Amino acid sequence: MTAANNAIKEKLRQYKTACERIDDLEQEIEVWMAKATSITSMISDMPKGSTHSGFDAIVVKYLSICVELDNQIKIAVKIKQEIDEMILTIQDGTTRRIMQLRYINQLRWEEICVRTDYEWAQVHRYHSKGLEILNHDTQ
Repeated sequence: MTAANNAIKEKLRQYKTACERIDDLEQEIEVWMAKATSITSMISDMPKGSTHSGFDAIVVKYLSICVELDNQIKIAVKIKQEIDEMILTIQDGTTRRIMQLRYINQLRWEEICVRTDYEWAQVHRYHSKGLEILNHDTQ
């Protein structure tokens, strides 16, 4: 395996990391939004004329955190899109499918063999071919 192919594999593996990052960030946004919502409901339950500027500042801070987390999600989505587009450049349908199953669907080699009804060695030949194509396309 060449260093260039290893670099391509590393890039493709970022898809999984990006998916995990998006899931984590979405959960974090839910937590911050729940906090902002609970404070907002506390503010609305306060008697009219009460000052609640301290609470307002907290809600604004929580919402700004959510905006920053959303920006991080956009970055992770962009990484996923780049990898999708990379794989879609592979003209051979079988090779493209093997690469999608491995890096987009995150299947193990055994699962790919079952899905495609190809032997282990054949799947790896298609995978190597995909890496070579992507390596050639990135140069």
